Amino acid sequence: MKFQFGRSYSRMYISSAIGGELRSYMPREAGRIVAICVSPNLNSNPPKVILVGKSSDVEKRAEQFIQQAEALPAFVEIAPSQWMYVGVWALETATTDPAVIAREAAHVSRTDVVRVLYLKQVSQ
Repeated sequence: MKFQFGRSYSRMYISSAIGGELRSYMPREAGRIVAICVSPNLNSNPPKVILVGKSSDVEKRAEQFIQQAEALPAFVEIAPSQWMYVGVWALETATTDPAVIAREAAHVSRTDVVRVLYLKQVSQ
C-alpha cells in the first residue's frame, strides 16, 4: 500500500494497510517492525529524532529497529487519531550518550529516555 506524502491516516487504516498493532510507536507484524508512528509530544523532532523511553517493550522495539536495518514508512501524530505520512525513513545513528540524551529529552521535558535514534529520510 502506497501512502500519500503529507496526508493523514488513522492508525486503523495504517494497520489494515501494512499490519502491526494500533498503539505501538514501532508496530510489528509477523515479528517484523513495519512502520514508525511517533508523537511530537514525546519526541524532540519526529521522525528525525526519536526518544526511546525506559520500558522493556519500547527498548526492545528500538533495538529490533536498529538490527532490522530497514527503511520504513513514518507517521507523525498531528491530532488524536490523525497520523501524517512523512515519507520513508531509515536509521542514521543511535546513541546512549547521557549528554545527548539530556539535550534531546529537554526539548520535550522527558526524564525517562535511555536512547536517541537519529533517522534520515530516504524517500517520500
